[in-house]
Amino acid sequence: MTTSWATLTAFQRDLLRELAAHDSPKGLTLLDTLEAEYIGLSHARVYQNLDVLIEADLVTKHEVDGRTNAYELTEAGRTQLTTATRRQATAIDLEAVESKLPNPEHSGGDR
Repeated sequence: MTTSWATLTAFQRDLLRELAAHDSPKGLTLLDTLEAEYIGLSHARVYQNLDVLIEADLVTKHEVDGRTNAYELTEAGRTQLTTATRRQATAIDLEAVESKLPNPEHSGGDR
């Protein structure tokens, strides 16, 4: 059962982004990286939401050792994250924004 991007909570979306940013992170790694945005973040919230994402076929879990698991995006999870990221970049016309940024190679003495 794959869940649509629109039905995910903001926290679940952030978990997907963090999973994409790390190579098979453990739950504690995800907790540590999200604590700055979510004050008072608990282990329970992280693991319960990871379970929801696993059930939705967006994330997989594999055992690292007897008590530690690592998590990865599934193809469906990566596709949803990529699609949403492209949609956001298009909405703010990211290419136009990037083209207006100064080119560090040409700053300085070319005037």
